Amino acid sequence: MSRFERFVTRSVPVWAVGLLVVFGLIAMIAFSNIAVHTAQGGRKAGAVGDAIFAVSNIPKFLNRLSSAERYLKISNQRFDGRTGFAFTYAPGNRPQAGYLLFSRYDPDRGRSVIELWDLNAQEQRHAWLPPIDEINRQATDFESGGVDLARDKNQSRFLPRHPAILPNGDIVIKSRTPLSRVDACNRIVWINDDYLFHHSTEVDTDGSLWVASVLDPPTIDRVNKEEFLDDAITHVSPEGEVLMVRSVADILLKQGLHQFVFGRDEYLANPIHLNDIQPVKADGAYWKKGDLFLSLRNPSMIALYRPSEDRIVWSKSGPWSHQHDVDVLDDHRIAVFNNNTYLAHPIPWIPDHSKVLVYDFETRKVTSPWDDTLAEMELRSATEGLQHIRASGEIMIEEQNAGRLFALDADQSLLWEYINRGEDGYQARLGWSRFLEPDTGAALVEKLNTLSCRA
Repeated sequence: MSRFERFVTRSVPVWAVGLLVVFGLIAMIAFSNIAVHTAQGGRKAGAVGDAIFAVSNIPKFLNRLSSAERYLKISNQRFDGRTGFAFTYAPGNRPQAGYLLFSRYDPDRGRSVIELWDLNAQEQRHAWLPPIDEINRQATDFESGGVDLARDKNQSRFLPRHPAILPNGDIVIKSRTPLSRVDACNRIVWINDDYLFHHSTEVDTDGSLWVASVLDPPTIDRVNKEEFLDDAITHVSPEGEVLMVRSVADILLKQGLHQFVFGRDEYLANPIHLNDIQPVKADGAYWKKGDLFLSLRNPSMIALYRPSEDRIVWSKSGPWSHQHDVDVLDDHRIAVFNNNTYLAHPIPWIPDHSKVLVYDFETRKVTSPWDDTLAEMELRSATEGLQHIRASGEIMIEEQNAGRLFALDADQSLLWEYINRGEDGYQARLGWSRFLEPDTGAALVEKLNTLSCRA
């Protein structure tokens, strides 16, 4: 028997094993305490603390890398291999079909793309490929404890959320990142890296933008300053300057609605989850021009906020559950994309299907006009998703989680469908696409056709 074999096969006293276990437990406790101390900003451990904190975050780092890929490519395959656009009408037969500003992760390119489609001609008219890595490099003032731009939001992992298009063909984009304006030739116009911007972007009548952001550090008391997501209503000028920023949690607390921030069985670091800010563009019987409809996901609440008075003038929790997207339909009705998500154990659960609900302020009733059709189509988006309802009665729905986008006629027959599937067969996520009326889309195409992107 060799010396090595004798070494590895010799017996070890029980007391030695016990001593190693005790020392191991002590080391583990010390390691954990130093990691927590350093994470909370403590500096007593110096460089040793920095090293231990870095090591303790390796599993989190690896999970973040893999989850980014899992998020963009959808593992739960549906729709029987259908791919791309499928129209139920011939090209040129629907002059009022409108246009689509289409945001999606392209699995074949390995990056996201924003496309402008003519739904009557059934042709792509323009595409934007924003220089994401260059935007990240220029965002030198951006700070976030939860997002590393180079790691989490690089060009291969960035999915633009709800890009807004301006009359000259510029687009405004973000995705839990700085807010950026990029022209039709993919040149950076401006970057606002004051905040982490997320979810919807809406253009008001004066060309200004309403965008959700996160205030870091949080502005309210009695929360974990490292983890609490202090969602804010942010008003941004067309030139990228912040005109107003207002913490939703602070609004609720100052109005005595503390139960929506702290009124849960256990402390929650993300009690609000602002996902849509919808500006009211005309007076109605129940609101004023300049008001904002807010979708607050985690309390399942739609709220009407009046910036001129800094108060919520109306709110309703349910029957929607973890909803996204609220739209003004006319002077007394709103539409809500009801994800219909239950936070069940061990994963979120949709009991039947996601829905589009209409709330009538006159009757105080909620209806679900498309319920049977959407049940038949098996609409299911546990998170995100949106609707756009036209005056004609047509509706466009983005099933974001499944990579499906479709439109129904006023009689609820299918007009067209798009499945975001790559050549490898995998579906991929969509990024909150936007419907454009025919006149708006045609004016954009005319403008884009006059541009030259040559240096």
